[in-house]
Amino acid sequence: MGEVEVVLGMSRNYTRRSNEEAVHSEAVPSRRSGVPQTENDWIAIAKDFEKRWNFPHCLGSLDGKHIDIIPPANSGSFFFNYKHRHSLVLLAIADANYKFISFDFGTNGRVSDGGVLQNTEFFRRLQAKLLNIPGEKEVANESRKLPFVFVADDAFPLRPDMLKPYRQTGFMDK
Repeated sequence: MGEVEVVLGMSRNYTRRSNEEAVHSEAVPSRRSGVPQTENDWIAIAKDFEKRWNFPHCLGSLDGKHIDIIPPANSGSFFFNYKHRHSLVLLAIADANYKFISFDFGTNGRVSDGGVLQNTEFFRRLQAKLLNIPGEKEVANESRKLPFVFVADDAFPLRPDMLKPYRQTGFMDK
């Protein structure tokens, strides 16, 4: 049984069916665009990021959120996170308009955001190059080619397809 099933005390089939129903319900489509299927779909997202946020070649913003829970009986520290609370992790990738491209929910709070990402189907497809992400292309008004990337915070690994901001400690002292 997965973590969500343990916390909710429901079968895997029931929780999976419930999650699928929630994703396809009337309330969710306005907040979810779905994983792009073609290179042109990804390029459209990148154009939105450039237009709205002045960030060229960005395919999505990635972050995790700990959702506090009351831990199941006898679960010990399985759900205990670095914030000293018990939680499940919601990991989401959003487009420039805050719509979910992909999300994963249910990993126990002990796992870091980067660890959650590495256990998702999205990440497996990203690593296997099965997402139809475009190759390097020229940026407007530039002669050099740059890759398309996702932006994430410091909890995620630095990768050729994933950028994160500079650490906030001491880099402005000089």
